[in-house]
Amino acid sequence: MPRDTTETGPVRPATLMTPEILRQLRKRLPDCELVLYADIASGTVLASDARLVHPQENLDTICACARAFLNAPRLASHDLTNEAVFQTPTAKRVFLRAFADPCEALACICGPDSDVAEIFDAMRAALGEATPDEFGLNVLEFREAVAK
Repeated sequence: MPRDTTETGPVRPATLMTPEILRQLRKRLPDCELVLYADIASGTVLASDARLVHPQENLDTICACARAFLNAPRLASHDLTNEAVFQTPTAKRVFLRAFADPCEALACICGPDSDVAEIFDAMRAALGEATPDEFGLNVLEFREAVAK
């Protein structure tokens, strides 16, 4: 049987992140320079949207940062984290693990004065929009758990 099918039909990706969702996310955040969606298990950039063109090496570095931050164990519990913020004097790099597939993540690079809560809200909304309907209640429960 081909790898892209199952006995019940074609395999659907866990997340249906589109370039339009990424574009709308970037435009929703006034100080957002770059939005990136990545498979952090393989270290692959799946899609991105930016104000300026970025070389692939820069996108790969952001993907590697998402992988490192989101796969680092929390000190107290040794559990993996679902969100991370890395701030420098020139930018805030915000990372959020995907609801439907913990191997995928969304990253936003915003200005240093950006509101982190607003960024996370917009990222959660974009991930929610990209999550197939059949995940239903599990995704809602996951969102609530991540928000706490």
